[in-house]
Amino acid sequence: METVSCYCATKVIPEGQGVLQTLQSDHITRKPLRVLHHGNINGIDIRYYSRQRVQQEGCSISGEALGLLESDFVFVFVGRIVKDKGMNELANAMQELNCKLLLVGSFDDDDPLNENCRVFLQTSPKVKCVGWQEDVRPYLAVADALVFPSYREGFPNVPIQAGAMDLPCIVTDINGCNEIIKDGINGKIINAPMNVGSVVMQNELTNTMQWFLDNPAEVKQMSSKAREMVASRFEQRDVWEATLQMYKNLPVGGINLVHT
Repeated sequence: METVSCYCATKVIPEGQGVLQTLQSDHITRKPLRVLHHGNINGIDIRYYSRQRVQQEGCSISGEALGLLESDFVFVFVGRIVKDKGMNELANAMQELNCKLLLVGSFDDDDPLNENCRVFLQTSPKVKCVGWQEDVRPYLAVADALVFPSYREGFPNVPIQAGAMDLPCIVTDINGCNEIIKDGINGKIINAPMNVGSVVMQNELTNTMQWFLDNPAEVKQMSSKAREMVASRFEQRDVWEATLQMYKNLPVGGINLVHT
């Protein structure tokens, strides 16, 4: 699909540096490539994704309403609850940790989890499933950190949204995620399962989540950096302005554009 799209396009805009490198290394296209701004197709509205905005709109949710205690360290995951998002590994990690997991998303039978992991996530008192939500901000606001152990992405929105809500993130070393998160500054990056295998990745995930539990001062410091790092690189208006300038610089006449 990418080969056909790029072949038919006059201009190709990769949504991140990782995608750009893949297009080149896999010989998908030899056309000139340039990432707009810092990547991502649309950016996010920093004013909308803020704890203050959630409070002003009166849509905040208390941890108590979700069965969470003030003393709980809460990891949150947002997305489809499927194998390809690293949810088997996350379920296994949670069985070893003393913390809570808030799941925002739905189970998808097109890429199912193994049965033991699915049962654990649906029945464990450590895990709170709230299903798919149109507005994820209230759930990000009650969490302490995002955990996003995906196998592959293009340039995901979830870690950007979480960062704007002051959350440090644990992500895998994959396209997009490793451009949003700077290891040790606004989160932690672990090896992707496609590179090291599921078991190694699961161990790294468990150890990194435990590090978050054991190092509250460092986590707080990463949290303090999270929003400003998103605002400086992925503010929607800046992404739109970069896109507008790209269009203004196009030659007059017909052009086929693909944003991949």
